[in-house]
Amino acid sequence: MAAKGRTQIGYFSPETGEWGISAANKNFGEVPNSQFTVQAGSKGDLPFPGNYFNGGHIAVYRPSNNTWYIKGPGSGDWGNSSNNVTIQFGKPNDIPVPGNYFGDGTRLAVFRPSEGNWYIKGNGPENWEHSKENYVIQTGTQGDIPVPADYLGVGKSQIAVFRPSDNTWYIKGNDLLNYSSSQGNVHFKFPPLSPTDVPVPGNYFGDGKARPAWFHGENGTWLIKGPGFTDYDPKNTENLQVQTGAKGDIPVPGDYFGENKTRIAVFRPAAHTWYIKGQGFANWNGTQNNTEVKWGKAPTDVPIPFAYGL
Repeated sequence: MAAKGRTQIGYFSPETGEWGISAANKNFGEVPNSQFTVQAGSKGDLPFPGNYFNGGHIAVYRPSNNTWYIKGPGSGDWGNSSNNVTIQFGKPNDIPVPGNYFGDGTRLAVFRPSEGNWYIKGNGPENWEHSKENYVIQTGTQGDIPVPADYLGVGKSQIAVFRPSDNTWYIKGNDLLNYSSSQGNVHFKFPPLSPTDVPVPGNYFGDGKARPAWFHGENGTWLIKGPGFTDYDPKNTENLQVQTGAKGDIPVPGDYFGENKTRIAVFRPAAHTWYIKGQGFANWNGTQNNTEVKWGKAPTDVPIPFAYGL
């Protein structure tokens, strides 16, 4: 979900379909009194903000009918917005993975674990079967976790998966070929992970390249891989371990200060609070200028940081 511009705090209510988004031009201390609430979605929908072809940023995927609902531009509710788009694309058990695969904005895409295939839809409002420039690219297998991001710093997302069975991150080369035929593929191992760990790739060093990273859900530790595509070695000082968060927190990294660098951050559902770490890679308790923002309504709210531009 990477986006250009300052990341805004946002949430999606899976019970009501409401989005709550902080204003882009306000300081975080002003968030409670400077926000938008937008109705766009229904119970059971999955939120996927992006930079879509219709100029909109708010979108949901509805697994019950395999349909994407992309709201038109602006802060109005779905029913009051123009240029809304509805697209049928996907099958049951697909994993939605929209991303900037061509450098021209967010494309709709799904990863189909049963096949190991990525289906990337052409840019436009048509359903898959009527869309031009669709792509089906084989990268992955059953049980893999899709982790697309701009690992090469080329301004677009690369197809990638993490394979829990061998603790290995597989990044496909920067082309439209299947993994087996692609040039420039890379892979490397991480330490053994637990079921509560979450992949959180991001531009943590501010060099435009997404770094593979994990958030340990049991203890709030972030593992961030340093430069290069060698295996993660905890003895290598370029690989980082940063403590920020606690059990039950949800990782929400983002460029919250518009500095073209991903900040470490977590959302604590029980307290409806966002904890955004200050600059540097010291642990939370050893960092200055940390930010805490209370934002959300219910423990079931899904935190959705994104540069909405509203």
